[in-house]
Amino acid sequence: MDKRYSNLMFLLGVAPLAIGCETKQPNAEAGDETEGGDGSSESDESGMSPETSDSTDEGSEDEICGPYAEVYGGCDSPDQEQYVLEFCQYVHAHFQTYASDACLAAWEATRICFAGLECGDNPHLECADAVENEIQECYYNDGLYRGCDLYGMLVAECVSADAGATAEATCDQTYEELYSTYYSNCGEAFHELYICISKLDCAALEDPALIEAGCGPELAAKEQECSP
Repeated sequence: MDKRYSNLMFLLGVAPLAIGCETKQPNAEAGDETEGGDGSSESDESGMSPETSDSTDEGSEDEICGPYAEVYGGCDSPDQEQYVLEFCQYVHAHFQTYASDACLAAWEATRICFAGLECGDNPHLECADAVENEIQECYYNDGLYRGCDLYGMLVAECVSADAGATAEATCDQTYEELYSTYYSNCGEAFHELYICISKLDCAALEDPALIEAGCGPELAAKEQECSP
């Protein structure tokens, strides 16, 4: 096996999966499962309350996440509203950092549409156009959910087309395993790491230390979010 390819596959190694971990998953985020086209849904285990900032397109955190939390948290349980609000703010900050302007605006528009619904409405019927636009802008037009795709392209360029295809498939499988165990914070951190790796040059593929040097914060975030 090519040394560069061997090093890259080593990076995909994951901790033993803790099957059956009890995780708080509010129904508030069930409407997000189609985002990214990869079956991922949004749920948070960290309990983190991110710093809020103004959006470049639709409005502030309070304008986007406040009404959204009232519907999704309030309809499920009054106790869930604050949790949903904080997680919405966390995800909003993630999109503001990593997404294109068009993707960010599409994500915000979906939450605004969801916030206008009544309890019991089907968000994917009532907000079908907004959801479709978000998928188009954030998955197909942006690289936000395409860490494994971009990583595979780098391996293909630096090693071979076959190696790139295998690396992408292995990356996708690892993502699914991590997400099924640790949920979306881990999944997002994993994709952010591989988006970062994809921006490095071929020399980094020969030495994991160069990946750590180039993507240290992303690597540390992945280790933190994808651990028991």
